[in-house]
This record gives sequence, C-alpha cells and structure tokens, in this order.
Amino acid sequence: MFYCPQDSLYFAISTKDLPSFNGKVRPELRHLFESNYPEQFMAREDPRKYTPEQIAFDRRKPGLFHLETLASRMCVLNAKCYVCTGIAATGRDDVIVKQSAKGVTRAFNHLEWSAYYDVLKTMKDFVAVSRTLRRPHGRQEVCRVDGFKRALTYGFFKRRLAEDGITTSPLGL
Repeated sequence: MFYCPQDSLYFAISTKDLPSFNGKVRPELRHLFESNYPEQFMAREDPRKYTPEQIAFDRRKPGLFHLETLASRMCVLNAKCYVCTGIAATGRDDVIVKQSAKGVTRAFNHLEWSAYYDVLKTMKDFVAVSRTLRRPHGRQEVCRVDGFKRALTYGFFKRRLAEDGITTSPLGL
C-alpha cells in the first residue's frame, strides 16, 4: 500500500522485517538491488553504522527516504490525517506512536485508533469540537467560540473513488 501527496510518501511493507523484504525483489533484478541496498533509497541515519559525515550528507541528498515512524499498523484517511500504533514499553501494540488530524486540537478531542478506523469502515465523517478565540467587531474583549467541524473526513476529492471503496483514478479535469 502506498499513497503519495505532493511532499510525502506513505508506504507499508508486508513482511515481518526489512531484510525479508529482499525476497520480494524480482530474481532478475536482485543483484542490482543487493549491490547498493539500503543506500539506494534509505538515508543512512544509524550512528552505530555510519559516520557523522555520511549521515549529514544523506540528510541533504534529495530522493532518499528518511524513517519517520516505525509502527505495527497505520490507518490513513487522507493527506495529513492518519494514526500509527506500535508496541510500547508496556508490551501493548495499541499505543499511538504518531497521529495527525489537520486543524483538530488534541487537548479536548481525544482521538483514538477506533475513531480513524470507524471513519474508514462506515464512510461517515467524525465531528469534533473546534474551540477558537475571537474579538467581536468593535469590542475590546476576547470571546471563546465553540463550534463543530469535520475532523476526520472519509472523502478524498483529489481522485475519483471507485465502487469497491479502494481503487482510485484521476479526476480527468
């Protein structure tokens, strides 16, 4: 599975670990892949394996992937709206290691894995509280305004969604 907005690429590897991913490479291309793996697509970030100069060079080299989050599962609704869970020190794999819901304050909207997953299953948006401060026109004091907004949206309107609910195609504009 992968999704690519303008500035990010989210992808999942369906193997238990990255080295077993090598077995998924086509046999006729395996020699080319193994000759410069992982440097061909992963940035060198491990200080136990690489020098500080190599790490600094890869941080500025375009086209390399940087490991941002390592998680056991991920639910992506659309760009900037996702949740990742992983195994914490407690041994539970349902602990949120990273999440994003653009424009939603997490202080009073406690979003869990189930909220993201329910939007994906039911195809219905999740509504959250939106709290802002405003100064009414002509007045000196600041007022708190509470409202509701679609926090987790199912629809992704940059592509056409097929009837199976998974496949997308260009809009054709």
